[in-house]
Amino acid sequence: DNWLADYHKGWTNWHLHETHIATKPMPVFVKNWGVYGPTVFANGLIHAPVGLQDVYWQSGKAEKDGYRRFRADHLFYLMPKPNHWARGLGVAISSREKWLAEGLERDCQWLPETPSPFLDPAKGDYRPRASSVLVGKASPAFLDPKDAGLRVRRDFLGVPRPNPPTPGAFEPRSAHQ
Repeated sequence: DNWLADYHKGWTNWHLHETHIATKPMPVFVKNWGVYGPTVFANGLIHAPVGLQDVYWQSGKAEKDGYRRFRADHLFYLMPKPNHWARGLGVAISSREKWLAEGLERDCQWLPETPSPFLDPAKGDYRPRASSVLVGKASPAFLDPKDAGLRVRRDFLGVPRPNPPTPGAFEPRSAHQ
């Protein structure tokens, strides 16, 4: 139940295989306070069953089109329609179609009607079920990239990532593992 703030400059800020959970209404997924380099969300998962007001928000020292510095690749949105996909500093992109027309996403999926893919979210267990629609939907690009700093071969619990991996921090497990 938190949101991200980004205010870096001069490099690409990578967010790889992250799971973001919002169990209560949240104002935003990420805020741009003045980003002067790309921010990439890849092979990630946003689960906000009660929704987000905005996905990408810009303010502060951000440029009017600062939201264009956000990129998503194999990012999965499990949430109802947000009020805006991008907003702030005179920008308001409300429809998914207009957001996609910006060309900032690649192979991302918005799954507004998907039931919880997790083993036991009521107890804080956000490992995906083996039957989840997410299994094997992430890009294998980060299993062995040229830049070793971007390599993600294991999940957050040390489980090896298969090819193709599952988006988010965890590979699927059964309730007994």
